[in-house]
Amino acid sequence: MIGLHDKHIRRRAAAPAGGSVAFPTGRLSTFRRNAPLAPSELAADTAAPPALRELGWPALVLVFLGSCYNALLAIVNAHAVSVSTPMVVASEMLILAAAMFFIVSARPRPGDTAPIAFLAFFVLNAVALSLINGGFYVDMARNVAIMAVFMLLGVRTSRKTLDRVFLLVAVLVFAALALEIISTPAYAAFFKPALYYANTRGIEQFELDEIGLFRNTLSFEGRFALANLVDHRTASLFLEQVSLANFSTVICMFLLIEWHRLNKRWRGFLILLVGLILITNNTRTGLFLALATPVVYFLAPKLSRPVNLLFIPVGFVAAAIMAHIAPDEQGDNLVGRLSLTYRTLTSMDMSGLLGGEVFDANGFHDSGYTYVIYACSIFGMLVLWLFLAFATAAERPEQKRLLLITNLYFALNLLTGSSAIFSMKVASLLWLLVGVVARGAEPVVAEPAAGDEQADADAAPPPARYNVLGANVSRYRAAAPFK
Repeated sequence: MIGLHDKHIRRRAAAPAGGSVAFPTGRLSTFRRNAPLAPSELAADTAAPPALRELGWPALVLVFLGSCYNALLAIVNAHAVSVSTPMVVASEMLILAAAMFFIVSARPRPGDTAPIAFLAFFVLNAVALSLINGGFYVDMARNVAIMAVFMLLGVRTSRKTLDRVFLLVAVLVFAALALEIISTPAYAAFFKPALYYANTRGIEQFELDEIGLFRNTLSFEGRFALANLVDHRTASLFLEQVSLANFSTVICMFLLIEWHRLNKRWRGFLILLVGLILITNNTRTGLFLALATPVVYFLAPKLSRPVNLLFIPVGFVAAAIMAHIAPDEQGDNLVGRLSLTYRTLTSMDMSGLLGGEVFDANGFHDSGYTYVIYACSIFGMLVLWLFLAFATAAERPEQKRLLLITNLYFALNLLTGSSAIFSMKVASLLWLLVGVVARGAEPVVAEPAAGDEQADADAAPPPARYNVLGANVSRYRAAAPFK
Protein backbone atom coordinates (compact mmCIF):
# COMPACT_ATOMS: atom_id res chain seq x y z
CA MET A 1 0.00 0.00 0.00
CA ILE A 2 3.05 2.32 0.39
CA GLY A 3 3.42 4.62 -2.57
CA LEU A 4 -0.02 3.87 -3.93
CA HIS A 5 -0.90 7.57 -3.97
CA ASP A 6 2.19 8.44 -6.09
CA LYS A 7 1.52 5.56 -8.48
CA HIS A 8 -2.04 6.77 -8.86
CA ILE A 9 -0.89 10.32 -9.72
CA ARG A 10 1.60 9.04 -12.32
CA ARG A 11 -1.07 6.92 -14.00
CA ARG A 12 -3.46 9.83 -14.02
CA ALA A 13 -0.85 12.08 -15.69
CA ALA A 14 -0.22 9.43 -18.33
CA ALA A 15 -3.87 8.98 -19.30
CA PRO A 16 -4.66 9.34 -23.03
CA ALA A 17 -6.61 12.33 -24.26
CA GLY A 18 -10.32 12.06 -23.57
CA GLY A 19 -9.77 8.78 -21.80
CA SER A 20 -9.98 7.62 -18.25
CA VAL A 21 -7.94 5.40 -16.03
CA ALA A 22 -9.32 2.08 -14.81
CA PHE A 23 -7.59 -0.05 -12.23
CA PRO A 24 -7.85 -3.82 -12.21
CA THR A 25 -9.20 -4.27 -8.69
CA GLY A 26 -12.53 -3.17 -7.14
CA ARG A 27 -14.91 -0.43 -8.12
CA LEU A 28 -12.48 2.46 -8.64
CA SER A 29 -13.14 6.02 -9.63
CA THR A 30 -12.33 7.32 -13.09
CA PHE A 31 -10.84 10.75 -13.74
CA ARG A 32 -11.16 13.21 -16.57
CA ARG A 33 -7.90 14.22 -18.22
CA ASN A 34 -6.59 17.65 -17.28
CA ALA A 35 -9.27 18.04 -14.57
CA PRO A 36 -7.49 18.80 -11.29
CA LEU A 37 -8.99 17.35 -8.14
CA ALA A 38 -10.68 19.90 -5.93
CA PRO A 39 -10.17 19.48 -2.17
CA SER A 40 -13.79 18.40 -1.73
CA GLU A 41 -13.41 15.81 -4.51
CA LEU A 42 -10.19 14.53 -2.96
CA ALA A 43 -11.88 14.18 0.44
CA ALA A 44 -14.80 12.34 -1.13
CA ASP A 45 -12.47 10.00 -3.02
CA THR A 46 -10.39 9.16 0.04
CA ALA A 47 -13.39 8.61 2.32
CA ALA A 48 -14.55 5.12 3.13
CA PRO A 49 -17.69 3.85 1.39
CA PRO A 50 -20.78 5.00 3.28
CA ALA A 51 -21.58 2.38 5.89
CA LEU A 52 -25.17 1.60 6.73
CA ARG A 53 -25.89 3.26 10.05
CA GLU A 54 -26.83 0.95 12.87
CA LEU A 55 -29.24 1.77 15.66
CA GLY A 56 -27.44 1.35 18.97
CA TRP A 57 -28.95 3.15 21.92
CA PRO A 58 -32.31 3.84 20.20
CA ALA A 59 -32.81 0.11 19.59
CA LEU A 60 -31.74 -0.77 23.13
CA VAL A 61 -34.11 1.77 24.72
CA LEU A 62 -37.05 0.88 22.48
CA VAL A 63 -36.77 -2.87 23.06
CA PHE A 64 -36.27 -2.30 26.79
CA LEU A 65 -39.46 -0.20 26.88
CA GLY A 66 -41.29 -2.77 24.77
CA SER A 67 -40.41 -5.50 27.27
CA CYS A 68 -40.88 -3.50 30.45
CA TYR A 69 -43.52 -0.84 29.80
CA ASN A 70 -46.25 -2.88 31.53
CA ALA A 71 -44.12 -3.23 34.64
CA LEU A 72 -43.33 0.49 34.63
CA LEU A 73 -47.01 1.38 34.23
CA ALA A 74 -47.89 -1.07 37.03
CA ILE A 75 -45.48 0.70 39.38
CA VAL A 76 -47.03 4.05 38.46
CA ASN A 77 -50.51 2.58 38.97
CA ALA A 78 -49.52 1.13 42.35
CA HIS A 79 -47.75 4.16 43.82
CA ALA A 80 -48.71 7.29 41.89
CA VAL A 81 -51.78 7.67 39.65
CA SER A 82 -54.33 5.23 38.33
CA VAL A 83 -53.48 3.87 34.88
CA SER A 84 -56.26 3.21 32.36
CA THR A 85 -56.54 1.18 29.18
CA PRO A 86 -56.05 4.21 26.86
CA MET A 87 -52.74 4.94 28.61
CA VAL A 88 -51.53 1.39 27.92
CA VAL A 89 -52.59 1.63 24.27
CA ALA A 90 -50.95 5.05 23.91
CA SER A 91 -47.69 3.75 25.43
CA GLU A 92 -47.59 0.88 22.96
CA MET A 93 -48.35 3.17 20.01
CA LEU A 94 -45.64 5.63 21.05
CA ILE A 95 -43.06 2.85 21.22
CA LEU A 96 -44.02 1.61 17.75
CA ALA A 97 -44.08 5.14 16.32
CA ALA A 98 -40.63 5.93 17.77
CA ALA A 99 -39.28 2.67 16.39
CA MET A 100 -40.64 3.50 12.93
CA PHE A 101 -39.03 6.94 13.08
CA PHE A 102 -35.59 5.47 13.73
CA ILE A 103 -36.12 2.71 11.16
CA VAL A 104 -36.91 5.26 8.43
CA SER A 105 -33.99 7.47 9.46
CA ALA A 106 -31.53 4.56 9.13
CA ARG A 107 -32.16 4.02 5.38
CA PRO A 108 -33.75 1.01 3.64
CA ARG A 109 -32.14 -2.42 3.86
CA PRO A 110 -32.46 -5.52 1.66
CA GLY A 111 -34.15 -7.37 4.54
CA ASP A 112 -37.00 -4.87 4.70
CA THR A 113 -39.18 -6.31 1.95
CA ALA A 114 -40.70 -9.30 3.79
CA PRO A 115 -41.75 -7.54 7.04
CA ILE A 116 -43.07 -4.48 5.18
CA ALA A 117 -45.16 -6.62 2.81
CA PHE A 118 -46.34 -8.69 5.80
CA LEU A 119 -47.45 -5.57 7.67
CA ALA A 120 -49.06 -4.01 4.58
CA PHE A 121 -51.21 -7.10 4.02
CA PHE A 122 -52.54 -7.07 7.58
CA VAL A 123 -53.24 -3.33 7.53
CA LEU A 124 -55.33 -3.80 4.38
CA ASN A 125 -56.87 -6.90 5.94
CA ALA A 126 -57.88 -4.91 9.04
CA VAL A 127 -59.45 -2.17 6.92
CA ALA A 128 -61.42 -4.67 4.84
CA LEU A 129 -62.64 -6.70 7.83
CA SER A 130 -63.58 -3.55 9.76
CA LEU A 131 -65.77 -2.48 6.82
CA ILE A 132 -67.30 -5.95 6.52
CA ASN A 133 -68.08 -6.15 10.24
CA GLY A 134 -69.26 -2.57 10.59
CA GLY A 135 -66.81 -1.68 13.33
CA PHE A 136 -63.14 -0.84 13.95
CA TYR A 137 -61.07 -3.98 14.63
CA VAL A 138 -57.28 -3.97 14.40
CA ASP A 139 -56.13 -6.69 16.81
CA MET A 140 -54.17 -8.72 14.28
CA ALA A 141 -52.82 -5.61 12.54
CA ARG A 142 -51.48 -4.51 15.93
CA ASN A 143 -49.98 -7.97 16.56
CA VAL A 144 -48.29 -8.01 13.17
CA ALA A 145 -47.09 -4.42 13.57
CA ILE A 146 -45.14 -5.50 16.67
CA MET A 147 -43.59 -8.40 14.77
CA ALA A 148 -42.72 -6.39 11.65
CA VAL A 149 -41.49 -3.21 13.36
CA PHE A 150 -39.12 -4.97 15.74
CA MET A 151 -37.84 -7.18 12.95
CA LEU A 152 -37.11 -4.04 10.90
CA LEU A 153 -35.38 -2.62 13.97
CA GLY A 154 -33.31 -5.78 14.26
CA VAL A 155 -32.12 -5.51 10.66
CA ARG A 156 -30.57 -2.19 11.71
CA THR A 157 -29.13 -3.40 15.02
CA SER A 158 -25.66 -4.75 15.77
CA ARG A 159 -24.90 -7.96 17.63
CA LYS A 160 -23.40 -5.89 20.43
CA THR A 161 -26.67 -4.01 20.96
CA LEU A 162 -28.65 -7.24 20.71
CA ASP A 163 -26.55 -8.80 23.47
CA ARG A 164 -26.83 -5.72 25.66
CA VAL A 165 -30.61 -5.46 25.54
CA PHE A 166 -31.17 -9.19 26.09
CA LEU A 167 -28.82 -9.27 29.06
CA LEU A 168 -30.30 -6.08 30.52
CA VAL A 169 -33.84 -7.44 30.40
CA ALA A 170 -32.66 -10.83 31.69
CA VAL A 171 -31.04 -9.23 34.74
CA LEU A 172 -34.20 -7.25 35.52
CA VAL A 173 -36.40 -10.32 35.07
CA PHE A 174 -34.10 -12.29 37.40
CA ALA A 175 -34.26 -9.54 40.03
CA ALA A 176 -38.06 -9.37 39.95
CA LEU A 177 -38.30 -13.17 39.94
CA ALA A 178 -35.99 -13.45 42.95
CA LEU A 179 -38.14 -10.95 44.84
CA GLU A 180 -41.29 -12.86 43.89
CA ILE A 181 -39.83 -16.18 45.11
CA ILE A 182 -38.26 -14.86 48.31
CA SER A 183 -41.14 -12.59 49.34
CA THR A 184 -44.29 -12.85 47.27
CA PRO A 185 -46.14 -10.26 49.44
CA ALA A 186 -43.35 -7.73 48.84
CA TYR A 187 -43.48 -8.41 45.10
CA ALA A 188 -47.27 -8.01 45.07
CA ALA A 189 -47.09 -4.80 47.10
CA PHE A 190 -44.50 -3.29 44.74
CA PHE A 191 -46.22 -4.08 41.41
CA LYS A 192 -49.84 -4.70 42.55
CA PRO A 193 -50.55 -6.85 39.47
CA ALA A 194 -54.21 -7.51 40.32
CA LEU A 195 -54.96 -3.81 40.62
CA TYR A 196 -53.13 -3.06 37.36
CA TYR A 197 -55.08 -5.66 35.39
CA ALA A 198 -58.34 -4.57 36.99
CA ASN A 199 -57.73 -0.96 35.90
CA THR A 200 -56.36 -1.70 32.44
CA ARG A 201 -58.03 -4.98 31.34
CA GLY A 202 -61.13 -5.19 33.49
CA ILE A 203 -59.95 -8.47 35.07
CA GLU A 204 -61.00 -8.37 38.71
CA GLN A 205 -58.86 -9.70 41.54
CA PHE A 206 -59.65 -13.25 42.62
CA GLU A 207 -61.76 -13.05 45.78
CA LEU A 208 -59.68 -15.63 47.67
CA ASP A 209 -56.37 -13.91 46.91
CA GLU A 210 -55.42 -11.56 49.72
CA ILE A 211 -52.07 -10.23 48.45
CA GLY A 212 -52.99 -8.94 44.98
CA LEU A 213 -51.46 -11.25 42.37
CA PHE A 214 -52.90 -11.48 38.86
CA ARG A 215 -55.65 -14.06 39.15
CA ASN A 216 -54.42 -16.29 36.30
CA THR A 217 -51.10 -16.88 38.09
CA LEU A 218 -52.84 -18.69 40.93
CA SER A 219 -52.31 -22.45 40.86
CA PHE A 220 -54.94 -25.11 41.43
CA GLU A 221 -54.84 -28.70 42.51
CA GLY A 222 -53.92 -31.16 39.79
CA ARG A 223 -52.17 -28.68 37.50
CA PHE A 224 -48.79 -29.64 36.03
CA ALA A 225 -45.91 -28.62 38.30
CA LEU A 226 -42.18 -29.30 38.28
CA ALA A 227 -41.68 -28.10 41.83
CA ASN A 228 -43.59 -26.27 44.51
CA LEU A 229 -41.13 -23.53 45.39
CA VAL A 230 -43.98 -21.00 45.42
CA ASP A 231 -47.73 -21.45 45.69
CA HIS A 232 -48.48 -19.76 42.35
CA ARG A 233 -47.10 -19.55 38.82
CA THR A 234 -44.42 -16.87 38.79
CA ALA A 235 -44.76 -13.81 36.57
CA SER A 236 -41.71 -11.65 37.42
CA LEU A 237 -41.43 -8.40 35.45
CA PHE A 238 -44.24 -9.38 33.07
CA LEU A 239 -46.92 -9.54 35.81
CA GLU A 240 -48.61 -12.56 34.19
CA GLN A 241 -47.39 -16.12 33.86
CA VAL A 242 -47.67 -16.79 30.11
CA SER A 243 -45.26 -14.05 29.04
CA LEU A 244 -42.67 -15.23 31.57
CA ALA A 245 -42.96 -18.75 30.16
CA ASN A 246 -42.52 -17.39 26.63
CA PHE A 247 -39.58 -15.30 27.78
CA SER A 248 -37.78 -18.46 28.89
CA THR A 249 -38.14 -19.81 25.33
CA VAL A 250 -36.87 -16.58 23.77
CA ILE A 251 -33.82 -16.73 26.04
CA CYS A 252 -33.23 -20.28 24.77
CA MET A 253 -33.40 -18.90 21.21
CA PHE A 254 -30.91 -16.19 22.14
CA LEU A 255 -28.52 -18.79 23.56
CA LEU A 256 -29.00 -20.87 20.42
CA ILE A 257 -27.76 -17.97 18.26
CA GLU A 258 -25.33 -16.10 20.53
CA TRP A 259 -23.77 -18.96 22.53
CA HIS A 260 -20.29 -18.47 21.05
CA ARG A 261 -20.37 -14.69 21.61
CA LEU A 262 -21.18 -14.93 25.31
CA ASN A 263 -18.63 -15.61 28.01
CA LYS A 264 -19.10 -18.49 30.45
CA ARG A 265 -20.57 -16.31 33.18
CA TRP A 266 -23.36 -14.97 31.00
CA ARG A 267 -24.09 -18.43 29.62
CA GLY A 268 -24.33 -19.83 33.14
CA PHE A 269 -26.52 -16.93 34.30
CA LEU A 270 -28.98 -17.35 31.42
CA ILE A 271 -29.17 -21.13 31.88
CA LEU A 272 -29.82 -20.57 35.58
CA LEU A 273 -32.54 -18.03 34.78
CA VAL A 274 -34.28 -20.37 32.32
CA GLY A 275 -34.15 -23.22 34.86
CA LEU A 276 -35.54 -21.01 37.61
CA ILE A 277 -38.41 -19.88 35.39
CA LEU A 278 -39.25 -23.44 34.38
CA ILE A 279 -39.47 -24.79 37.93
CA THR A 280 -41.43 -21.82 39.33
CA ASN A 281 -43.65 -20.99 36.37
CA ASN A 282 -44.49 -24.64 35.65
CA THR A 283 -44.75 -24.11 31.91
CA ARG A 284 -45.23 -27.26 29.85
CA THR A 285 -44.56 -25.64 26.47
CA GLY A 286 -41.53 -23.79 27.82
CA LEU A 287 -40.07 -27.00 29.23
CA PHE A 288 -40.52 -28.85 25.93
CA LEU A 289 -38.92 -26.02 23.91
CA ALA A 290 -36.02 -25.71 26.35
CA LEU A 291 -35.29 -29.42 25.96
CA ALA A 292 -35.69 -29.13 22.18
CA THR A 293 -33.16 -26.29 21.85
CA PRO A 294 -29.97 -28.47 21.80
CA VAL A 295 -31.66 -30.79 19.29
CA VAL A 296 -32.50 -27.82 17.06
CA TYR A 297 -28.88 -26.64 17.23
CA PHE A 298 -27.55 -29.84 15.66
CA LEU A 299 -30.52 -30.81 13.50
CA ALA A 300 -31.63 -27.53 11.89
CA PRO A 301 -28.57 -26.98 9.62
CA LYS A 302 -29.26 -30.36 8.00
CA LEU A 303 -32.92 -29.60 7.19
CA SER A 304 -34.40 -27.71 4.28
CA ARG A 305 -36.66 -24.69 4.69
CA PRO A 306 -39.95 -26.46 3.68
CA VAL A 307 -39.74 -28.46 6.94
CA ASN A 308 -40.91 -25.30 8.70
CA LEU A 309 -44.21 -25.52 6.84
CA LEU A 310 -45.03 -28.84 8.49
CA PHE A 311 -45.39 -27.77 12.12
CA ILE A 312 -48.84 -26.20 11.90
CA PRO A 313 -50.46 -28.98 9.80
CA VAL A 314 -48.93 -31.64 12.04
CA GLY A 315 -50.34 -29.77 15.04
CA PHE A 316 -53.82 -29.80 13.54
CA VAL A 317 -53.57 -33.56 12.95
CA ALA A 318 -52.41 -34.11 16.54
CA ALA A 319 -55.32 -32.04 17.84
CA ALA A 320 -57.79 -34.08 15.78
CA ILE A 321 -56.35 -37.36 17.05
CA MET A 322 -56.48 -36.24 20.69
CA ALA A 323 -60.03 -34.94 20.30
CA HIS A 324 -61.19 -38.31 18.99
CA ILE A 325 -59.34 -40.24 21.69
CA ALA A 326 -60.75 -38.10 24.52
CA PRO A 327 -63.73 -36.16 23.13
CA ASP A 328 -65.02 -35.10 26.55
CA GLU A 329 -61.69 -33.97 28.02
CA GLN A 330 -61.80 -30.31 29.06
CA GLY A 331 -59.11 -30.10 31.73
CA ASP A 332 -56.12 -27.78 31.78
CA ASN A 333 -53.73 -30.40 30.45
CA LEU A 334 -52.22 -31.30 27.08
CA VAL A 335 -55.12 -33.49 25.96
CA GLY A 336 -57.67 -30.95 27.14
CA ARG A 337 -55.97 -28.06 25.34
CA LEU A 338 -55.62 -30.01 22.08
CA SER A 339 -59.24 -31.09 22.28
CA LEU A 340 -60.33 -27.50 22.91
CA THR A 341 -58.43 -26.30 19.85
CA TYR A 342 -59.99 -28.99 17.66
CA ARG A 343 -63.54 -28.35 18.93
CA THR A 344 -63.33 -24.60 18.43
CA LEU A 345 -61.86 -24.94 14.95
CA THR A 346 -64.41 -27.47 13.78
CA SER A 347 -67.27 -25.40 15.19
CA MET A 348 -66.43 -22.40 13.01
CA ASP A 349 -68.86 -21.54 10.22
CA MET A 350 -68.05 -20.03 6.83
CA SER A 351 -68.61 -16.50 8.09
CA GLY A 352 -66.01 -16.98 10.82
CA LEU A 353 -63.52 -18.51 8.40
CA LEU A 354 -63.85 -15.55 6.02
CA GLY A 355 -63.52 -12.90 8.73
CA GLY A 356 -67.16 -12.00 9.13
CA GLU A 357 -67.17 -12.41 12.92
CA VAL A 358 -63.98 -10.65 14.04
CA PHE A 359 -65.47 -9.41 17.30
CA ASP A 360 -65.86 -13.03 18.45
CA ALA A 361 -62.07 -13.49 18.35
CA ASN A 362 -61.54 -12.20 21.87
CA GLY A 363 -63.44 -15.17 23.23
CA PHE A 364 -60.72 -17.55 22.03
CA HIS A 365 -57.52 -16.24 23.61
CA ASP A 366 -56.85 -19.73 25.01
CA SER A 367 -57.16 -21.33 21.58
CA GLY A 368 -54.62 -19.53 19.45
CA TYR A 369 -55.44 -20.78 15.97
CA THR A 370 -59.13 -20.11 16.41
CA TYR A 371 -58.35 -16.62 17.68
CA VAL A 372 -56.14 -15.84 14.66
CA ILE A 373 -58.68 -17.09 12.12
CA TYR A 374 -61.54 -15.16 13.70
CA ALA A 375 -59.35 -12.04 13.95
CA CYS A 376 -58.03 -11.98 10.37
CA SER A 377 -59.81 -14.76 8.39
CA ILE A 378 -58.37 -17.98 7.05
CA PHE A 379 -56.43 -15.96 4.49
CA GLY A 380 -54.65 -14.05 7.24
CA MET A 381 -53.81 -17.34 8.94
CA LEU A 382 -52.27 -18.60 5.69
CA VAL A 383 -50.17 -15.45 5.30
CA LEU A 384 -48.94 -15.74 8.90
CA TRP A 385 -48.04 -19.40 8.31
CA LEU A 386 -46.04 -18.57 5.16
CA PHE A 387 -44.32 -15.59 6.76
CA LEU A 388 -43.13 -17.65 9.72
CA ALA A 389 -41.63 -20.24 7.38
CA PHE A 390 -40.00 -17.74 5.02
CA ALA A 391 -39.35 -14.71 7.28
CA THR A 392 -35.60 -14.81 6.69
CA ALA A 393 -33.14 -16.42 4.38
CA ALA A 394 -32.08 -19.95 5.29
CA GLU A 395 -28.51 -19.83 4.04
CA ARG A 396 -26.46 -19.76 7.24
CA PRO A 397 -26.75 -22.34 10.04
CA GLU A 398 -27.89 -19.70 12.54
CA GLN A 399 -30.73 -18.66 10.23
CA LYS A 400 -31.90 -22.26 9.87
CA ARG A 401 -31.78 -22.78 13.62
CA LEU A 402 -33.78 -19.66 14.43
CA LEU A 403 -36.37 -20.34 11.73
CA LEU A 404 -36.92 -23.87 12.97
CA ILE A 405 -37.34 -23.05 16.64
CA THR A 406 -39.47 -19.96 15.90
CA ASN A 407 -41.89 -22.04 13.84
CA LEU A 408 -41.99 -24.69 16.54
CA TYR A 409 -42.59 -21.98 19.17
CA PHE A 410 -45.54 -20.51 17.28
CA ALA A 411 -47.04 -23.88 16.34
CA LEU A 412 -47.06 -25.15 19.93
CA ASN A 413 -48.25 -21.93 21.54
CA LEU A 414 -51.10 -21.40 19.11
CA LEU A 415 -52.10 -25.04 19.48
CA THR A 416 -52.06 -25.40 23.26
CA GLY A 417 -51.92 -21.86 24.61
CA SER A 418 -53.08 -18.34 24.12
CA SER A 419 -52.38 -15.42 21.84
CA ALA A 420 -49.81 -14.05 24.32
CA ILE A 421 -47.00 -14.79 21.84
CA PHE A 422 -48.02 -11.56 20.08
CA SER A 423 -47.55 -9.46 23.24
CA MET A 424 -44.93 -6.74 22.91
CA LYS A 425 -43.44 -7.78 26.26
CA VAL A 426 -41.74 -10.80 24.66
CA ALA A 427 -42.35 -10.34 20.92
CA SER A 428 -40.13 -7.22 20.89
CA LEU A 429 -37.14 -9.33 21.95
CA LEU A 430 -37.93 -12.26 19.67
CA TRP A 431 -38.39 -10.21 16.51
CA LEU A 432 -35.36 -8.04 17.23
CA LEU A 433 -33.40 -11.31 17.30
CA VAL A 434 -35.02 -12.46 14.03
CA GLY A 435 -34.13 -9.16 12.39
CA VAL A 436 -30.50 -9.29 13.48
CA VAL A 437 -30.14 -12.83 12.16
CA ALA A 438 -31.95 -11.93 8.93
CA ARG A 439 -29.77 -8.92 8.11
CA GLY A 440 -27.84 -8.89 4.88
CA ALA A 441 -24.07 -8.89 4.44
CA GLU A 442 -23.51 -5.14 4.10
CA PRO A 443 -20.49 -3.39 5.66
CA VAL A 444 -21.47 -2.03 9.04
CA VAL A 445 -19.99 0.19 11.72
CA ALA A 446 -20.06 -2.15 14.72
CA GLU A 447 -16.87 -3.81 15.86
CA PRO A 448 -16.87 -7.60 16.26
CA ALA A 449 -17.10 -8.78 19.84
CA ALA A 450 -14.53 -11.01 21.46
CA GLY A 451 -15.19 -14.71 21.16
CA ASP A 452 -17.05 -14.37 17.86
CA GLU A 453 -15.18 -17.09 16.02
CA GLN A 454 -18.18 -19.39 15.65
CA ALA A 455 -20.49 -16.52 14.71
CA ASP A 456 -18.02 -15.51 11.99
CA ALA A 457 -17.96 -19.09 10.72
CA ASP A 458 -21.76 -19.12 10.51
CA ALA A 459 -22.00 -15.77 8.76
CA ALA A 460 -20.98 -15.11 5.17
CA PRO A 461 -18.45 -12.22 5.03
CA PRO A 462 -19.38 -9.08 3.08
CA PRO A 463 -17.53 -8.28 -0.14
CA ALA A 464 -14.41 -6.14 0.07
CA ARG A 465 -14.65 -2.48 -1.01
CA TYR A 466 -11.83 -0.03 -1.76
CA ASN A 467 -11.48 3.63 -2.49
CA VAL A 468 -9.31 4.92 -5.27
CA LEU A 469 -6.33 5.95 -3.13
CA GLY A 470 -6.25 2.74 -1.12
CA ALA A 471 -7.16 4.39 2.18
CA ASN A 472 -9.66 2.94 4.61
CA VAL A 473 -9.52 -0.51 3.04
CA SER A 474 -12.20 -2.87 4.36
CA ARG A 475 -11.04 -4.86 7.39
CA TYR A 476 -12.96 -7.99 6.48
CA ARG A 477 -10.89 -11.12 6.18
CA ALA A 478 -12.17 -11.78 2.66
CA ALA A 479 -10.66 -8.53 1.31
CA ALA A 480 -8.30 -9.18 -1.60
CA PRO A 481 -5.04 -7.17 -1.78
CA PHE A 482 -4.32 -4.62 -4.47
CA LYS A 483 -2.21 -5.93 -7.33
